[in-house]
Amino acid sequence: MRRLIAENWLPVSGFEGWYEVSDLGRVRSLMTNSKSNYVERRTPLLIAAGKRKDGRGGVRLRKKDGRRRVGIGVLVLETFRGAAPSGTECSHINEDPSDDRLCNLIWESHRDNILRRSPERASTPYRGENNGRAIISDIQALEMAELKRSGVRSVDIAVQYCVCREAVDYNIRNRARSVV
Repeated sequence: MRRLIAENWLPVSGFEGWYEVSDLGRVRSLMTNSKSNYVERRTPLLIAAGKRKDGRGGVRLRKKDGRRRVGIGVLVLETFRGAAPSGTECSHINEDPSDDRLCNLIWESHRDNILRRSPERASTPYRGENNGRAIISDIQALEMAELKRSGVRSVDIAVQYCVCREAVDYNIRNRARSVV
């Protein structure tokens, strides 16, 4: 026989009467916009979470006098555990950024979060091509360094690779050296 897990709902701070968040990491809306008048819903509506590049879920909360874009893990911790202590961030104990259940979340320093990573994740730094925001590959960084050594100006290299001059200088100085 399957056992049902009780889901506890609390109002979101600053959005009381508008949104609630559960200890299972779900968010629901209590209000609806009907012809520019906000009215209470008959039944609360679950909000589909968006997903960021790092795998964490997030939602946009709105009401008459304000908006807030927030990660679901942060929302769960703020609601059930209180505001983040100074110097801490939302951390997922099981390292699954999509698991926003209260039992999987803690406030901890960035350093402690990194130290607690599994060996597989710790050995994959988010540098170079592993960084989700990278626009230059490691091979391109090496090519840029070679062009610079042959006397081509950074501005001309930037035009060739469709990036700004600062990106060329940064990649030559930092990434090209670490790739070799």
